[in-house]
Amino acid sequence: MNFIYEIKITYKDSVNDPEGLTITESSQRIGFKEITKIRSGKLFIINIEASNENEANIRIDEICDKLLHNLVEGIVSILLGSISIASFKALAKVLNDDSSI
Repeated sequence: MNFIYEIKITYKDSVNDPEGLTITESSQRIGFKEITKIRSGKLFIINIEASNENEANIRIDEICDKLLHNLVEGIVSILLGSISIASFKALAKVLNDDSSI
């Protein structure tokens, strides 16, 4: 079976987020005064082939722990089945289309 996970990694509040600070300052300079704080992060969409959901969950935990984030600095949010294959393909098309950036 194929399982799709959405992995969101953000900095802990106690960790400096220079990208978030820069975006917050820039947003206020261009007129978005109501924005008080922006935190940056990363989003990964991972397809895992496994015999059952429990096996897939165990593997995604290992992938997150060993590959995707720093335990000291980051917070991981994992969502199973959050995106359909059609949405995934549409997202991949947008991400690969340089003209939309």
